[in-house]
Amino acid sequence: MLLLNFSISPAIGLLVISHLPEINWILMVSCLLVVIGFRDTEMIGIAYGLAVIIVMFVTTCLMFLVIVML
Repeated sequence: MLLLNFSISPAIGLLVISHLPEINWILMVSCLLVVIGFRDTEMIGIAYGLAVIIVMFVTTCLMFLVIVML
């Protein structure tokens, strides 16, 4: 069961989620699966670099659309 701990920040009145232990477990298991799946730090580095390049490209395309639409 996913339990959320909520708190209200009195200064600005925003709802804040302070802790999700289940998400930490999911992230740990996914990281372990990635490390076990690649089995080589060089391949993990290549995949990380490719992910960074893709994110930068998508961000650039989206910023171009925002600039053109304004």
